[in-house]
Amino acid sequence: MTTKKLICPCVHGNGTSKESLLRDYEAAWDAIQAALKAMMPTAPNGRDYYPYNQNGQAFDDPFKMADQQFRERLQRLQRTCDEIDLLMNNTYSDIREQYVEIETGD
Repeated sequence: MTTKKLICPCVHGNGTSKESLLRDYEAAWDAIQAALKAMMPTAPNGRDYYPYNQNGQAFDDPFKMADQQFRERLQRLQRTCDEIDLLMNNTYSDIREQYVEIETGD
């Protein structure tokens, strides 16, 4: 598994306040959580894909493909949420880092 460095904002007198950064990160985190929840009913249903197999289509397994793509969409949202969480935690901290590392899942 590989990692990547996220650069963190530097809280100082001429920049965005810690409170404002935290409020915005929390709002973004909440919105992504809502999106993840909203996506759950869109999970593929096998009954929506089996006709492809009956029409002579050249799909290995249409449901399996749709399920994999659905999971990848969820993972992308979750990775973004994880990044925001790291940035938020670094902003909360009294000892802030210039960079934080996160696993990319690749």
